[in-house]
Amino acid sequence: MTNNILDVAVVGGGISGVYSAWRLLTDGGKKSVTVYEADKHIGGRLLSVKPPGIDNMVAELGGMRILPESIQPLINTLISKLNFLANNSNSDITHIDLYDFPVNDPPASDNIVCTRGTLFRWSDIKNQPDKTPYKLSETEKGKSLGEIILEAIKIILNDPEIDKRSPEEVRKKVQTATYDSQNLPLYQQGFWDVLMQVMSYEGYRFEQDAGGYSTTLSNWNAADAIAWFLADFSPEATYRGFAQGYRQVVVNMAKLFTSAGGNIVCEQKLANFDWDGNVFTLKFANGDTVKAKALILAMPRRALELISCGNKYLSKDETSKLIKSVTPQPAFKIFSTYSTPWWRKLNLSLGRSVTDLPIRQTYYWANSQGKPIEDGPAMLMASYDDGNNPDFWSGYRDWEGTNFKLMGLKTNDLKCKDKAPQWSDYEPKQEQMKVEMTRQLAEIHGVCKDSIAPNSVCFKNWAEDPFGGGWNFWNIGVQSQKVMKKIIKPDLNVPLYICGDAYSNRQGWVEGALETANMVLALPEFNVKPL
Repeated sequence: MTNNILDVAVVGGGISGVYSAWRLLTDGGKKSVTVYEADKHIGGRLLSVKPPGIDNMVAELGGMRILPESIQPLINTLISKLNFLANNSNSDITHIDLYDFPVNDPPASDNIVCTRGTLFRWSDIKNQPDKTPYKLSETEKGKSLGEIILEAIKIILNDPEIDKRSPEEVRKKVQTATYDSQNLPLYQQGFWDVLMQVMSYEGYRFEQDAGGYSTTLSNWNAADAIAWFLADFSPEATYRGFAQGYRQVVVNMAKLFTSAGGNIVCEQKLANFDWDGNVFTLKFANGDTVKAKALILAMPRRALELISCGNKYLSKDETSKLIKSVTPQPAFKIFSTYSTPWWRKLNLSLGRSVTDLPIRQTYYWANSQGKPIEDGPAMLMASYDDGNNPDFWSGYRDWEGTNFKLMGLKTNDLKCKDKAPQWSDYEPKQEQMKVEMTRQLAEIHGVCKDSIAPNSVCFKNWAEDPFGGGWNFWNIGVQSQKVMKKIIKPDLNVPLYICGDAYSNRQGWVEGALETANMVLALPEFNVKPL
């Protein structure tokens, strides 16, 4: 490793880390910036892999979609900037192509919902509500899942027009709003607790079971949950996916960063760091050391905690409290490939089907043009689950934690570059996961399991270190807007910075990662404006 002192060391090769490094080098006047990543590849929770034998599809084991510019302006602006550079510069970055990503909307409106042992269709929820196995109240019956929650939020906020307000207006309102007989602030209450005061229990169970997620309606900070839900999962929400995979966004930024003179070192895991009043000394798992004038930790809570033990800066009471202001949420994905799209015989083409079985959500995956596969090799996101459900699969996968323990232990140099993740890197070594996944798919689709045996399977458990979860949620009692401003620079006397979606207004989205990265970059010592 070089003995030169870096202007900035960035630890974490996800979206916020690579974005921060790129902007500091190209717009911030910094001369030497290096990104250090513990894994073999950059991208963080953007993990796109090509399925074997299917050239026109990409499996998204991590982030997979974005919302419109009116809701997520940062990622949309970034993509526009990257595409402008791809079309108008000599760089070797590639154009980012997007496609419509249906969830419950057409053509997915007649997809399957299988809960409480009963099979019905999305359209039945509104058109034939008695088909659903839930005793909904008269005010809930016949409404979509999003409409039921929206009506509950309108009651909580006493605002029948809340869905017409901008995300910024909503966020400002919920941070000061109160609800219950004692006028307790929403940020001091749990989302589940508040919802149960305005919904029937059957309505809540219906939302949990058919909504596909176990964590979004759980007991996290009600103020942040309401703002998050209205922006990200409203009844009118529309999404777009990535033709070449979401990781392309990070790869393009990395190419621009390295072509401008920056360095990216993969398989380099930070073990600890110190500050002598002038310079940081970073100590890596393989024994290497690096010196830097400033340090950006672009990582979520669990990754920060892995280096907090024995670190006097991260373990300080105030900083530790800031780090623990969010809680990681387990998330798990399985993709499976087939010789033919067997689900087409059931009139299923795109979007998702949902069940209360542990696989929870199944997406009929589109090709790189966003079109359904009519014949030939095809792929499912067979399971997208969260909450307690990832634990179901623990008996079907290898002992966890091994990969992270082995990261960054070999000798590295600056030639250790990004190695694109491969499908084979995430294949289960045990047959049982494939068998159990197939059994559950057969049950919710009403077909014989022997007729839908997959060719290959890959999976990712985001609860593993160093991520701790697929996303993080603000804890009850936390005033998130105050924490966001403090955690980007926990000690005003030390040039140590923290960014990432975990401590943002858009947790679980790239939008949140860019939001907090921009907050760090906007500090006077960097003075880099948002794109």
